[in-house]
Formats: sequence, structure tokens, C-alpha cells
Amino acid sequence: MSQGTAQELAAKQIGVSTQTLICWRKEYGGLRMDQAKRLRELEKENTHLKRLLAERRAGKVLDQPRSTQRRMRHVSNDEPRLVRRMVELASGYGYR
Repeated sequence: MSQGTAQELAAKQIGVSTQTLICWRKEYGGLRMDQAKRLRELEKENTHLKRLLAERRAGKVLDQPRSTQRRMRHVSNDEPRLVRRMVELASGYGYR
């Protein structure tokens, strides 16, 4: 049996394409099963840490935490004073 036929059969048995099997062999060829699993876990953790670092850097660019980048609506506490001032101004023009 030729090498190509053995790869096709192995790929078919595990339910992946031959090209996927070849890529896996390139990446994990010399590793034992436990080493391959550990490598995969480390790659996943590395991706997560890179994402966290990128978010942190984005927050530092704006000099504020990422969660507060949205503009918060400013509600003033001086509404009663402003209403009184409007009434004063309006009374000068004959309103009220």
C-alpha cells in the first residue's frame, strides 16, 4: 500500500480530510498525546492572555478603563436654580 492510501484511510477513520491529517502531523508529529494536549491548552491560554493585553492597552491609550469609554450622560444637580432663573427672566418680559 502506498503512503497516500494509508493517509486517506486514516483520515477517513477519524472523520477528517487528508489535508487536515497532514497539517496535524506537521504540527504535532513528534509529540505524545499528553504533550499535544498540553500544547493545545497553552495555545488557548496564550490567545486569551493576548486578548486581555490588547484590551488593557486600548484602555491605556484613552487613559481610562475600557468599561468607562462610553460617554456618560451628565445630569446636573442645579435644575431648581435654573428654573428659578428662567422664571426671573420670563417675568421681566411680561410672562407670569
